[in-house]
Amino acid sequence: MYLIDFNILVTANRSYYAPDLAPYYWEWLIDQAQAGSIASISQVRDELKAGDPKDFLHAWSTRLPDEFWQEPLVEAASSFQ
Repeated sequence: MYLIDFNILVTANRSYYAPDLAPYYWEWLIDQAQAGSIASISQVRDELKAGDPKDFLHAWSTRLPDEFWQEPLVEAASSFQ
């Protein structure tokens, strides 16, 4: 499983995988999330959902399965700093 961070999503959205240029990339990410190949943490979900509901990433993130959003382990929390 690969862990996707906030910057990966934002950078892809704003540049080389912009939704109007590469819509299938975003569908592929959803497919990979449903297959359990990728995940992210709940803090990334919270950042995406705090944005404008009309924003692409905000709307896109609502299509991801609940299992995509992982709670970080207590042991890993210190590495987030």
